Amino acid sequence: MNHAAVSPLSRRVSEAVAQYLHRCAIEEIDTYLSSLPIAAKTKSNLGSLIDAPAARIAFAGNTSDGLNVLASGLEWHAGDRIILNDSEFPSNIVPFINLKRYGVEIDVVKTRQREITAERIEELITPDPACLS
Repeated sequence: MNHAAVSPLSRRVSEAVAQYLHRCAIEEIDTYLSSLPIAAKTKSNLGSLIDAPAARIAFAGNTSDGLNVLASGLEWHAGDRIILNDSEFPSNIVPFINLKRYGVEIDVVKTRQREITAERIEELITPDPACLS
């Protein structure tokens, strides 16, 4: 798996990308229909891994995109609280910070010695946190 930054591709990924590009260049221009079974199998495998139905799994272009969909797709109310941490990549927290305009409150777990403990998160949990990141 990629760690969300610049990293080398594994040999397996590199070979799969090369096969896909060859297919696009030589065999079929539009791969949408032939890719559907691969996407379905991937969702099924991921669902098994995290104990979720495949129908509840969606693909996003990247983490930032997925978090934007999450932040804008939930029904937020004034007084809802979100717990974030101060060492997160900026584009992963901005979608939630933008919710302040709707009255959503943001609590931030401060990193100490490059560590965030469960106890530090628990200190900020109120009876109904809307989201933990």
